[in-house]
Amino acid sequence: MYYRGKGSGKSTLLNLVAEKIDKETNDFFKDLTEKDRKSFVKFIPEIVENIEFLAQNTIEKFATDNEAFTEAIFKRLDRNSSAILSNSISECNQEILKFDEYIELLKNRKNLHNKLIKEKEDLKRDEHLIKAFQEQEYLEPKSKLQSVQQKINELSNSRKIYKNLFDNIKNIVDANEIIKETKNDYEIYFNNLYNEIQQVYSKYSEPKQYDIIKKKISDLEEESKEYSKKIESYLIKKGMSPENIHDAKNASTNIENIKHKIKELKSSLLNIKKEKKKFSTDVIDTKLEEFKNLINNELNIINDMFKTISDKNPSEIKSIKVMYSLNTDIFDKVFSSFISTLELDSEISSSRKKIKEYLSAIPIEEVLLLSRKEEFLDKVGHKGTEAYKIIEKIFLDGTNFEIYKVMIRKYKRDLENNKVLTVYYDEKTLDNSSFGQKCTAAIVVLLSLGNNPIIIDEPEAHLDSSLIANYLVELIKEQKQKRQIIFATHNANFVLNADAELIIKLENTAGKTNVTHFTIEDLNHREDLLKLEGGKVAFQKRERKYNI
Repeated sequence: MYYRGKGSGKSTLLNLVAEKIDKETNDFFKDLTEKDRKSFVKFIPEIVENIEFLAQNTIEKFATDNEAFTEAIFKRLDRNSSAILSNSISECNQEILKFDEYIELLKNRKNLHNKLIKEKEDLKRDEHLIKAFQEQEYLEPKSKLQSVQQKINELSNSRKIYKNLFDNIKNIVDANEIIKETKNDYEIYFNNLYNEIQQVYSKYSEPKQYDIIKKKISDLEEESKEYSKKIESYLIKKGMSPENIHDAKNASTNIENIKHKIKELKSSLLNIKKEKKKFSTDVIDTKLEEFKNLINNELNIINDMFKTISDKNPSEIKSIKVMYSLNTDIFDKVFSSFISTLELDSEISSSRKKIKEYLSAIPIEEVLLLSRKEEFLDKVGHKGTEAYKIIEKIFLDGTNFEIYKVMIRKYKRDLENNKVLTVYYDEKTLDNSSFGQKCTAAIVVLLSLGNNPIIIDEPEAHLDSSLIANYLVELIKEQKQKRQIIFATHNANFVLNADAELIIKLENTAGKTNVTHFTIEDLNHREDLLKLEGGKVAFQKRERKYNI
């Protein structure tokens, strides 16, 4: 034990030890640079393994931070159990992963189901196309239209051939190349031929002789329009457009491909259905029960010890006990995970606060009892509000509702993050205890857990003297049989009543710290021990005052 007045170097010495144990958790030298830290912190203890250090503010932190206190208690219980507890949690974590796998399975099923719906719609469309183009009401005008179009095409092609010849003859006639004075027979033959061509051109250049043909083409074009109108009316009646004719050309091939895709999708959905049936919470529930038994066995040991100490002086010493439970306040985790997993942040951004408020009003246990999404939406209430409309849109998708329930079941069993070790002082939780009682419970619990060396820097700051004398002294006597306990303290109870085996006196003289070792039985240092209680005069005054 270290003791003496302020500024003697007790805390510095203890924190030098802590610096070597785990500098990451020691803030005593936090203002030092890494260079200064290395040059200043030169203390090297012989053994640093498994040493526990509680700085002056640690007790206060554990007294006010339930989560940190739970973790501190658990680490010590786990060490006592040779890591059986942490191994049990690891096994539960492996089972928790199965919830995530199951959620991915549900999401995959949803995607496959949507694809199946799309493929079925495409199949129905293509079959409808083929059927529509096989009906007599379409085939008859189509056949006649094709026949008329063929006749028009034939006439048009013949006209092009004829016109080409006619234009060539016209070009000859228009050239006006007749020879006025012939010099030989060839020129005479030329003029004769040219005159005959002019006569032929004149015969076939009369417009009226083409009227019958033009009328025939015009009639065929009118007939073509009539058949086209019939086909268009038919397509409109069937809910299609002329563009569907192009789609129909590929429909037969598409149908076979779509049928193959549908078959594969149905097979995948069937496999998912089989995988879903394998999912069960039986294993993790069994492991949670096993963990509960394991940790309660560890807690029973220390709770029995607390009770034994309390029973010795029930009027002065209040009972302390530690109880294990799983946190049921999991809605925030469920909500955040649900929104993140389904990527709904942008969808709910406008009403996120209200949506969370409406959903949180439905107890999670009640949600698990609901089998239909419609029942859940009735529980939400607030119909007509913008927030409700968004909730309705999300949860009308049955898969989303199923995923929401799976997440509740998952976080209900999230042992690693939801384990709670509640400390009771005088049958009240620390939340309902005074700050001094919280600090008392914190140091009692931390002292009681473990058999490794523990160093505590001035624990008496927030502790009642009678509690130190009546409770902690008895506890220290009990615990020092199985672990080394080192205090830096000004309180004589820790030194004298707890029967310290070794006392180290630190005294600051002229800026230098002097160190002296002795034991309680050492008569040469009795005066130093008396100074802890205020000296001999203080003893005499108390003797007269209390008539001892």
